[in-house]
Amino acid sequence: MTLRLSDEQTEALRRKAEAEHRSMQQVALAAIDAYVQQATPSRRQSVPATELMTVFQDLPPMSAEALRADSGSLRRRRGIPRRLRTHPRA
Repeated sequence: MTLRLSDEQTEALRRKAEAEHRSMQQVALAAIDAYVQQATPSRRQSVPATELMTVFQDLPPMSAEALRADSGSLRRRRGIPRRLRTHPRA
């Protein structure tokens, strides 16, 4: 692997290495190790159903037909192929 740094990045790395009395490679490897060991924030977070009920308790009820119609238009807007769309069961 080749890692190309800008002149500014190289100089900052050089200063950091000198300040820590380490090689530039040691500092770079430590930074990479620290980065890859960080927890990756998940896009979605699981939330207990009871908490969802509390959060959305003021919303008016929605019929199943209205929900299907609304989710169908959402799928079309997002470009989900027709074969992957769910259809109301007869």
